[in-house]
Amino acid sequence: MSKAALQSVPHVAAAADALPETDPALVRRVFDAQRATALRWRTSTAAERIVRLQRLRDAVLSHQDALHAAFAQDMRKNVMEVDGNEILPVLAEVRDA
Repeated sequence: MSKAALQSVPHVAAAADALPETDPALVRRVFDAQRATALRWRTSTAAERIVRLQRLRDAVLSHQDALHAAFAQDMRKNVMEVDGNEILPVLAEVRDA
């Protein structure tokens, strides 16, 4: 999202001024790397995917306080909203995968 677009969101506008300009070449390199990883992951085994999902679960749980703070700052969501609408659904999907 561009700085101009962020300026149109009232509770995000103040933070938009702190964002650095993004280098289009850097963005392209990141997307290219993500595409290569996605292609590689398509051929991964179930066991490899399970390990990645467990790492995601562990990361979400270990960063729960930071996630609460980020959602509060960026989206004005309280802890209950974040847990119920963001964190728990991710954990449930990982559990059920």
